[in-house]
Amino acid sequence: MKKSWLQITLIGLVLNLFLSAVVFAQTDPAPEPIKNTSVEIISVPKGAMVHIDGEKKGLTPLKIKGLTIGDHAIKLHKQGYQDHEQTLTLSSETNQSLGVELYKLTKANIKSKPKGATVYLDEKLIGTTPLKTELATGNHKLEIKMLGYADWSQEVIILEDYSNKVSLLKLYQINFNTDPPGAEVYMDNKYLGDTPFTGDYTAGKHLIKLQLDTYQAYEKQIKLKKNLSFDADLKKVKEGGGLFKKTLFLAALVGGGYYYYITYVDIPEDAGFPNPPSRP
Repeated sequence: MKKSWLQITLIGLVLNLFLSAVVFAQTDPAPEPIKNTSVEIISVPKGAMVHIDGEKKGLTPLKIKGLTIGDHAIKLHKQGYQDHEQTLTLSSETNQSLGVELYKLTKANIKSKPKGATVYLDEKLIGTTPLKTELATGNHKLEIKMLGYADWSQEVIILEDYSNKVSLLKLYQINFNTDPPGAEVYMDNKYLGDTPFTGDYTAGKHLIKLQLDTYQAYEKQIKLKKNLSFDADLKKVKEGGGLFKKTLFLAALVGGGYYYYITYVDIPEDAGFPNPPSRP
């Protein structure tokens, strides 16, 4: 009996040791100690306030120690200049540095006709017209957009106070339809698509061309000032070439003599044009 209890006790100890080993093996390893590094930040002009991860650190030029390795949100602010923001990734390397050029702010006054258009600077929304704001000097892409009007876009160089008033062009819808369908649509010599086709275009004069194989080309000048349905019945080209060149002999009696003038015109093949008269 004692021997049985001894065996049970030994088995229990072995199981306890085994389970302890399994639990220990599954326990997460101790985290590595946090590594710190430093960075030197300079700006042109100097004297910009440095914010790191939302915390003020001091004015440039500035060397900051004790920063953890990894990504940090950096912001530089100086009165009269555009804020500079970026993500800075720090490594374990020494002598890390960041140089930033700050751009001076200048006044801007932007208007549009009609008003209420949205204004984008370098693809970033900055407000609606009429807009008074401050812009950084330098090269920029300025865009003004409004529903129902053509987008306005321009590359601008801002060196001092900037002012601009833009007249936006109204858009009208054109529905292109042909019989038969499938004709290529050109506006002002630019391919738009195949009929049936619908698009929005600026008001004013436009040259419309429609082309379809085995059909005569269609061409028309339009003045767009409202929504328009453009319908065209295309004419089939006759087999064997359809229109061809024939020579016309034109005779004139001048000073008692006949003079013959030769010209070339497009005449249908089946027109049955007579032969030219015999010379006297």
